[in-house]
Amino acid sequence: MSLSYAIQEWGVMLNGMPAGSFVLHVAWIGNSFRAAVKTAENKELVFFRTYTFADNTRFEDVLQELKAIVSTDVLFANVYREVKVGLLERAQLYPLDFFEEDKQETISQRVANSLLIVAQPVQHKQLEFYNAFFPTATMHILSATWFDRVLPRASSYKLFVQIDYHLMYVAYALDEKSPHFFNSFEFKTVEDFGYYINLVTQELKLDRSQLELVFSGDLVRASKLYDMAFTYFQSVSFLAIDELPFSSLLNQFPRHQNIHLFTL
Repeated sequence: MSLSYAIQEWGVMLNGMPAGSFVLHVAWIGNSFRAAVKTAENKELVFFRTYTFADNTRFEDVLQELKAIVSTDVLFANVYREVKVGLLERAQLYPLDFFEEDKQETISQRVANSLLIVAQPVQHKQLEFYNAFFPTATMHILSATWFDRVLPRASSYKLFVQIDYHLMYVAYALDEKSPHFFNSFEFKTVEDFGYYINLVTQELKLDRSQLELVFSGDLVRASKLYDMAFTYFQSVSFLAIDELPFSSLLNQFPRHQNIHLFTL
């Protein structure tokens, strides 16, 4: 029987991992299940694997296959000191004082050093899956984690964009303590992406000629999205989190990808 997914991996998976010596990060992003292994002591990323399904595959469509993967693959053996689960969905930013969470329908995470909350709808099938196979795991909102990572690098001349398959997050802040804008958009085409970027800059009254667009996520330099960005911005770069240590076996892995998952 042929598999309905493709596997890509970076680094070396250790056989017979010493119990408690590593931390596992997992997330369903777009049409793929992603797993990262870090050392528990110095938080060095040593291994990363993705199980990528067909375009437009939903989590619910492959739930049985995911159950088979995590119950039989040694990568998910119960030997980790800690398991962290990243949750990804359309998200919004709310003032802490005005936010009332319905725990049956929403999950939220506070933005570091602020009075703001990032909230998104609960994906019940995903939570049931994670609770069943990773009962001690902690849950994290990936977009909020990403927002926490970009804020220390914020300035009035930078617009941050995270791409996760067909989902994009856009953030703008005057500095680390002055978050000004955060929103998420679903896009299908390069033209959709251009429309939303234009919309944000117009609403914020930003001068694109003086603005640097800082990308992270599922994007490479040789892509239509990157080319489209250059039609609107004179300066385009990739986000780098230098304090995240990578094993030497992952030196060639793009540092701007999966930042939110790696830094949970």
